[in-house]
Amino acid sequence: MQASMGMMIGAAVIALLAACALLIALMRRLGQDQGQLLDPFVIEDDWFTVNTLANRPAYRLMDIDSVRFCLIHRRGGYLGTFQVVQKDGPKSRNFLFDGSAYTRRMQLSSSRDDVRRAIEKMQAELRAHGIANTAEILA
Repeated sequence: MQASMGMMIGAAVIALLAACALLIALMRRLGQDQGQLLDPFVIEDDWFTVNTLANRPAYRLMDIDSVRFCLIHRRGGYLGTFQVVQKDGPKSRNFLFDGSAYTRRMQLSSSRDDVRRAIEKMQAELRAHGIANTAEILA
């Protein structure tokens, strides 16, 4: 009984270490430090790229009509969403972000003010590139 319990704990520790190693390798592979991972999107070389690990949708700046932001309350904390609206009509899915985009450190739960400030920061960046944007505060 004790031997099987020890083996289960050992297996859990090995799995956790493997997951951490995989995450570190993935971050290195993507060439991003933690600060870049906290940005919901990146604008460079006339491209707007959504910062996701699995699929990184990219839009040419000249094809974007606007970006819509929304602040929502979820499960004891706050989240932000944004959606890219293209000039020819299609809309992206809603992408989620939290207050980490403003505070520059990982958060388990974000405050309303941190998410609001993150939206304001992203709006300023979009305005600097001539992209229209709106924000809706539902919370």
